[in-house]
Amino acid sequence: MPVSRKFHKRLEAYMSAQLSSELAMERPSAFRGTLTVSREAGARAIPICELLADYLSEEDETAEYGWILYNKDFCEKMAGMNCTTDIAAFPRHAEACQSVDDYITALLGTHHCDRAQFRQTSQTIRTLARLGNAILIGRGSNFITADLDNAFHIRLIGREATRLAYIQQTQNLNRAAALSYLHSTDHERRTYVKSQLQKDVEDPLAYHAIIRTDDISDELLARMIGDLFMDWVAARKPEPEKLVIFAQKTPLND
Repeated sequence: MPVSRKFHKRLEAYMSAQLSSELAMERPSAFRGTLTVSREAGARAIPICELLADYLSEEDETAEYGWILYNKDFCEKMAGMNCTTDIAAFPRHAEACQSVDDYITALLGTHHCDRAQFRQTSQTIRTLARLGNAILIGRGSNFITADLDNAFHIRLIGREATRLAYIQQTQNLNRAAALSYLHSTDHERRTYVKSQLQKDVEDPLAYHAIIRTDDISDELLARMIGDLFMDWVAARKPEPEKLVIFAQKTPLND
């Protein structure tokens, strides 16, 4: 599901002001948190995150341009990439492999995005995370930013039947096509994280919270995640240094 036009405009305004000259700027001195979102196919990540971005924008007065939502397409575009997921190209790619490592990479399904491109995307994700006020969806962003002190990680999951119904409704697919999309998408995401980062996307210890989206409205989920995140940020903000005032001594007369 694509991000809505409203968030494209918000991103354009933010990028024009903050990142037009260079991406490699450091995080601002004020603590600005970042959310990463891992999700199962059909767990409604985009609509939930759009509402979450609006909720955080309303609650956070320091976010001049509001909270910015980045998905796979945004991150790869910003990294200057043009990756293809055409699996049919695999046999031709395999014949061109120059090393065992190249062949394994192709076999695991990562031929569409080589290591140099992956490093570039990862650098972009880390830069956006350091800038803060960002919601980063997918691409192993929770693992890429695991060492950053301002990053909060969640994973959205759901029953297969519920996710399948959502995919059928939003993509106008019959049940067989929707089921194929669900399984192939989840497999591709697991494979991407495993091959590029040597991590398990389903590892519960990789997230601050894992949330099942079944039977809960998008609006309530957005508020739940937003409140949890803001409480986490509040607990991590350093206390202002106490100002110690020393009385000025009157110099003694000689």
